[in-house]
Amino acid sequence: MSVFESLQRGIRLANRSKRIIVWILLASLSLVAVPTLILSAAVEDSLGKSEAGQQLAEGYSDRWFQEYNEQASGLAATFSPTLTGIGAVLDGYDGIVSEGVSTGSLAVLGIGLAYSLLWVFLAGGILTVYHEGIGPSFAQLLTFSSEYFGRFLRLFILTGITYLFLYRTLAPGLDWLVDELSREVIDERIAFAWTFLKWIPLLGVALATNLVADYTKILLVLERRRSVLLALLRALRLVWSSLGRVVLLYALLFLIGSLGFFLYWLIAPGVSDSSWIEVLGVLVLGQLFIVWRIWVRLTFYASQLELCRSLR
Repeated sequence: MSVFESLQRGIRLANRSKRIIVWILLASLSLVAVPTLILSAAVEDSLGKSEAGQQLAEGYSDRWFQEYNEQASGLAATFSPTLTGIGAVLDGYDGIVSEGVSTGSLAVLGIGLAYSLLWVFLAGGILTVYHEGIGPSFAQLLTFSSEYFGRFLRLFILTGITYLFLYRTLAPGLDWLVDELSREVIDERIAFAWTFLKWIPLLGVALATNLVADYTKILLVLERRRSVLLALLRALRLVWSSLGRVVLLYALLFLIGSLGFFLYWLIAPGVSDSSWIEVLGVLVLGQLFIVWRIWVRLTFYASQLELCRSLR
C-alpha cells in the first residue's frame, strides 16, 4: 500500500468517526467547564468593582485589564487579551517555554495534562476500533480504551521523560553553542539565523520521538503486545526500515493539520468591538477549530495504522 492510499483510507476512517468526534468534544468541554466558570467569576467580580469595566460595553479597555491583572492570581491570572483569536492556542505554550511554570501557567499545564491523559486513555480504543473496522458504542470504546490504558500510560511517561530531557539538557546546550558562535558577530541577521537554526535539531528530535511513539501505540494494538519496551524496539525497526514512507505520511498529515491552524489564524478575530451575534460566531468558530483538531488526530491514527499494517 502506498503512502497516499494509506492517507486516503485514514481520511475515510476519520470521516466515519462522527460519534467518536462528538464524544471526545464533549469530554474536552467537560475538562474546561469548571476552570471556565472560575475564570468567568473572577472577570465578573472585577467588572463589578471597576469603573473602567463600564467601558467594555463600548469596546476593550486596557485600563480595566491593568486593574484586573494587578489583583488576579492563580487560574484567574491566565486571562489576557492574547487569549483571543490564535492566541488562545499559542499563549499557554509561549508562557511555559519563555517564562517557565508560574502559578498561572501551572493551572493551564494541569488542564493540558488532563487533556493529554484523555487522549492516552482513548487512543487504544480508537486504534482497536479502526483495526477491527467496527462502529463502536460508547461502552465498547471505553472497554477497548481501558484494556490498553496501562500500557499507553507507561509509553506516555517514557515519552514525557524524553521531552523533558530535550527541554532541560539539549536546549541549554544549544543555547550555549549559539552564544559562542554569535559572541563576536556584529550583523544581527547572522545572530538571528543562528538562533533560528538551534530550533531545528530540537524540533527534529521531538518529532522523531512523537513518530516512534505513534507506531509503538499502533504495534501494541496490532500485535496485542504487553511489553511497551518490546513494542518500542519493534517500532524503531519498522520506522527505520521504511523511513521514507513513514516520514512522507507524517509530513502530509502535518501539512493537513497546519492548514486548519493557518485558516483559523486568518479568520479568528482579535480584541475588537463585537455584537452578540459576532461573539456567538466566534464561539462557534472556536468549537469548529477544536473539532478540526480532533479530526486531524483521528486521521493521524487511522492513516498510520493503515501504513503500519501494510509494512508488516
